[in-house]
Amino acid sequence: MNSLNIINNNYNLFCNILMFISISLVFYFFIIRPQNKKINDHRNFINNLKKGNKILTTGGIIGHIDSIHDNFCIVQVFNNFKLKIKKNYIFPYTK
Repeated sequence: MNSLNIINNNYNLFCNILMFISISLVFYFFIIRPQNKKINDHRNFINNLKKGNKILTTGGIIGHIDSIHDNFCIVQVFNNFKLKIKKNYIFPYTK
């Protein structure tokens, strides 16, 4: 009877560990991995910015890049209306 309890306890421990590993894998593949991919895509976009690219800001402003500096870009919104925007707030404009 005592050996049966040990086997049952080991089985419960194995099931708990297997459940924890399963939940961790689901969490990684559905939450962490897509978020890291999105961050890397945005970082690549910022590093490859060029003058004339059509962009969208997080505030919803659409414009063209007029000039690029270290941490910010000058964005031409209208004829001669230009805005200074940090690079982190710039995303590609796709229609």
